Amino acid sequence: LEASMVGRPFDPSRQPPDQAYRKCPWCDHCCLITAEEDDDATEHNDRKQREWEHKNRIWDAFVQRRTVAVNDGDPPPAFPCNPYDNNKPMRRAPQQPTKKQLKRPRHLCPCVNNGCMMEGSDAGSSCPMKCCKVGEGGDTERYGWIQEGNMRVCQCPLCRCPCNKLFYADDFQRIGLALAMKARQSTNEVPPELQVSQFIGQAITAGYQAVADTESAGRRNQWNLPNNEQYRNDIFYAGAAGNIVRQSGDQLSSSALQLLQDNFGRGTNVTLPGGQSFDTNYITSNPNAHARNNRMTGSLNTTARTAAAAAAQFPPGMDDRLNIDYTNMNEPYQQAALDPNNLSSSIENVRRGIGNHPTMHTGSNTTASTSSAL
Repeated sequence: LEASMVGRPFDPSRQPPDQAYRKCPWCDHCCLITAEEDDDATEHNDRKQREWEHKNRIWDAFVQRRTVAVNDGDPPPAFPCNPYDNNKPMRRAPQQPTKKQLKRPRHLCPCVNNGCMMEGSDAGSSCPMKCCKVGEGGDTERYGWIQEGNMRVCQCPLCRCPCNKLFYADDFQRIGLALAMKARQSTNEVPPELQVSQFIGQAITAGYQAVADTESAGRRNQWNLPNNEQYRNDIFYAGAAGNIVRQSGDQLSSSALQLLQDNFGRGTNVTLPGGQSFDTNYITSNPNAHARNNRMTGSLNTTARTAAAAAAQFPPGMDDRLNIDYTNMNEPYQQAALDPNNLSSSIENVRRGIGNHPTMHTGSNTTASTSSAL
């Protein structure tokens, strides 16, 4: 609310003329009043409209004079002056007043300022209905007071209403429709057992999908790649990892997450097919984990890389975990290069030999990158 509207009481003389617009769409009390600050809205908008029409006539007259001058071969006349902007030249046609330039009447619900001071008395009361309700036979009776904490309070719905909404009058129907649609929406939360059941079902379905994609890809490619088993493994791991990342637990409620933790534990370490231990938290915390892993050495300076390479022990024939040492080839690699007729099996022996080296069991990303490089 604006500072001038804070504490403003209900004034029956400022209720909208149409009775259909006197009831607040939020609290449903007939206490809406028009804002005093918008009393000149109609006059302001009419003045803006008249100014635009006047400037538009000035511009049309200028366009006619300019057209005549151009047809006669004379120089065009000077731009007309804007009488509503310090006589500045008008270099283009005036624009019709926008919504920001016009005033929109507003309605205010002052229920938050309703209240009574004394039990059984109207002295100092600002309640529009004087804390009375209509009983049977048209008789009125006063609302009772109850004890809440250390004080007694009135049970009148207007005195207890905290509504202080301020909105544009032309938004009345849109607000009512939005509140009606929201009231029809179901607010019942799905039980945590059902959430967990759906989550596990989706995980199993994703696994079936990964297996089906793997088998289908293997059948289509069985005559194109020499190592069809490795190709199927790559397809399966890629599909499974993609489904795991897409099926996040963010949509589960806190009670459903607690149920999962109680039944399946809180551990995030899993064992990869190669025997390595991997923390799955690394995937969610760093979605570009593989790319960052391959570029970790590039982020160090030359001195740090040299010191790290001197302190580390890498497999024979490797400068580091990613790059091959072409000046010191290991024996299995040389045998593979000298036997082109059995190149596939020789490279597989090299891959297995490097994979069995102790420094290559730090994670699947490094092993896969080195094998691909070979």
